[in-house]
Amino acid sequence: MGVLKLRATGLSEDVEAISQFLKATSGRSEKFRIVEESKDYQNRNSLYVRRYLELEVDWEALKKTD
Repeated sequence: MGVLKLRATGLSEDVEAISQFLKATSGRSEKFRIVEESKDYQNRNSLYVRRYLELEVDWEALKKTD
């Protein structure tokens, strides 16, 4: 197992959409899971927000994907 930290940046609804996609995907897979997710932070002088996600990843299981 390994840890991967991601920062998603975009419009609030887009960041929420990718977060929901990752949650749904991790729920059907044992290859990764979300262990931590931050709230949205507004970027300065921008319509964009950022959200931080920490994933626990099973790299060996991912390598077996063909």
